[in-house]
Amino acid sequence: RYVDDDVSRGITSVRCFLASGSAGFGELSEQWLSWFFADASLDRFRLGNLQVADRRLRMLLDTNPGIAVQLILFPLEGYGRDEKFWAAMTPAQRERLLRNLVARFAAYPQLFWLMVNDAHYGPKFPNNNAMVREVGAYLQRHDSWQHPRSTGHARRLPFVFGAEDWATYVHIEHAHDLGAAQYAPYHAFAKPVFLGEDRYEQDHAERDPLHMRYWQRRLFWSWLLSGGSTNYGGRWWVVQPYGETAGKPTAYHARKAAVFDQPLTGLDSVRVIRDYFATRALDLADFSAAPALVRDADGRVAADAPKLMRRGGDEFLAYHPNSTSAGRTTQADPARAARLWLDLSAVPGRLEVEWLRAHDGASARGAAVEGGRRIELVSPWIGHDAVVRLV
Repeated sequence: RYVDDDVSRGITSVRCFLASGSAGFGELSEQWLSWFFADASLDRFRLGNLQVADRRLRMLLDTNPGIAVQLILFPLEGYGRDEKFWAAMTPAQRERLLRNLVARFAAYPQLFWLMVNDAHYGPKFPNNNAMVREVGAYLQRHDSWQHPRSTGHARRLPFVFGAEDWATYVHIEHAHDLGAAQYAPYHAFAKPVFLGEDRYEQDHAERDPLHMRYWQRRLFWSWLLSGGSTNYGGRWWVVQPYGETAGKPTAYHARKAAVFDQPLTGLDSVRVIRDYFATRALDLADFSAAPALVRDADGRVAADAPKLMRRGGDEFLAYHPNSTSAGRTTQADPARAARLWLDLSAVPGRLEVEWLRAHDGASARGAAVEGGRRIELVSPWIGHDAVVRLV
């Protein structure tokens, strides 16, 4: 039900741990035993855990083959701590575990690997660095299908493995990066950049965005049209189908006083994104970001500025957030229509114009424009963020 609900709302991938302890999520070294090993000798696996993962991946492939799975392979030693469990294992024990995981899971076509989530790397964490490099190199040598590989850095930390061959995509975390500012530092690596965690919905009551439907679609559109991609998260500690969250009070065990009982809303405009690209057969791999060619006609800059990608001189795709701010309270400006300037000086000829209302997917034809100059485009809707396509 959880995945079917996701699919109905436009989601195309999910993130999950390979296994879990009997008490659920935890960031502590003891998770290694409860995930993988039958006892402290490390000689026998907890086959039940691995078989559950196998059944679920098979179920997903059979029922929803279009859903990708970012599979987080290993638990965290502890937040802000250097890894000790992996380092204490013998080379033979480590290879046995890796060989088993590759043999079990690498043939599933929908996977992309994440070694660890929320970890710290760099000079102060030599064991963390050594572990993911060893695992990444092993997968590079032995994963015959070469699924994408990366490891997850803790929030606001820079990705330090971008130049290394085993890391085939960049995985970062940030907060309120509605302007996709964190994409640019990694563009030169020519690898996919994934913002795996930003603000979650119904997570911290004092930090949650106030208008989550707008906030989440703005995050998605801004990242997509900057060259990267991003993620949604809500009520992450409990597996409740998104559409069933109304009337199901829940509190994360570390914050019992904060009870969430309202329906989630952050995915309510995401199906529009998936369907927009699908119905128009648009492949962003054919586009490149061109931020210098676009600006907000009302003077909004930085995170509040529009985003633009182009397919040579044949096609342009822009998102305008039409926002009141870039912070927790952001929403579409109720008093204005999105207006942008687009520099088509180097693009002669006639271009057709189509608008999309990002809130609900309504579309409208605009007047065709002549290139060879800078043009102004105005959304047909007041009070909405919008996407405009020129062909």
